[in-house]
Amino acid sequence: MTQDDKAFAVVLTGQFQSNARPCYAQRKTLMLDATLVANDQKLFDELAPYLWSRASPSTPASPRPTSTPCRPKASSRVARGRHRGC
Repeated sequence: MTQDDKAFAVVLTGQFQSNARPCYAQRKTLMLDATLVANDQKLFDELAPYLWSRASPSTPASPRPTSTPCRPKASSRVARGRHRGC
């Protein structure tokens, strides 16, 4: 695309070939990623400042828990066995 026409930006709705995104970055073309596939921080760092994604968050190398474990509260419902969790 950028070889034949001058392009300021592209909206990516796919193009998962291993050479597509680096090619756009080499040609200094802004990439707006509209896919629902999460990218890791390494890819954003490699293609900065040209790769932007609003819909897909970056994926950490080792995921952290997003919530704390469920612990029943001490109450009369727990004591009577009616507590069903969080």
